[in-house]
Amino acid sequence: MADFLGVVTGGPNIYRGRDIRDAHAAYHITHAHFDRLLTHIFAAAHEESLEEEEDTQTLLDIIAATRADVVTR
Repeated sequence: MADFLGVVTGGPNIYRGRDIRDAHAAYHITHAHFDRLLTHIFAAAHEESLEEEEDTQTLLDIIAATRADVVTR
């Protein structure tokens, strides 16, 4: 997750893992599971005191854009 977040937020990380769709296919992730992840990310962002609400929303939007590749059921 750390590598993923680093890459999608423009950091210097280079992701060398599997394709996101292939990596999640066997987990049978539902929309409810994905929504739960967004809830956890939101809580973690606030716990880490991201300075701007806009930063939190940007992060959530980036992750939400992967929904079609992650949700399989």
